[in-house]
Amino acid sequence: LGGQGDAVHPDELLLDGGTAIAGPDGAWVVPPVGAEETLVIADLDPRRVLEERQNFDPSGHYARPDVLDRLETDVLAQLDPPLNLAKMPKTTMRRRLSQLRCRYS
Repeated sequence: LGGQGDAVHPDELLLDGGTAIAGPDGAWVVPPVGAEETLVIADLDPRRVLEERQNFDPSGHYARPDVLDRLETDVLAQLDPPLNLAKMPKTTMRRRLSQLRCRYS
């Protein structure tokens, strides 16, 4: 598409469709089909949804502040040049980074 205000002719193709079917693991069951008229059909196994849900643990390590704090600290330790908190504006982020630095230094 062009810039703002560009007119689009009614017969002009705006999108090519891109119809697809993705499995619960994100892999294509049927890859995207574009610029053609077709019917997309696939057999799906509902058990696969339950299996893939086991791979995401929203109440496990993602919800543990101690794990995330350690990750943040490890990332901060790898910064080159080192993070200079004195030059950062006084924000919530600066306060949080200072707390992390004190906790793990």
